Amino acid sequence: FSTKEPVVFPTWAPEQYDRTSDTNITATRLTPAIAQKIKLELNQFKGQEMEVHQDSRVYTHFFI
Repeated sequence: FSTKEPVVFPTWAPEQYDRTSDTNITATRLTPAIAQKIKLELNQFKGQEMEVHQDSRVYTHFFI
């Protein structure tokens, strides 16, 4: 953990920036079929494309 003071940067005021969530995101339309497709795609990426040190591969989480 850092012992330094945190740095706080200015941001937009609520009147200048819309912070409401997007209602058209996938999560609002998530069905079991879409969730399964996402899990399969993640498993494929983790199993075939993601670079992982051989000794750490046992810690890679795959969806069932």
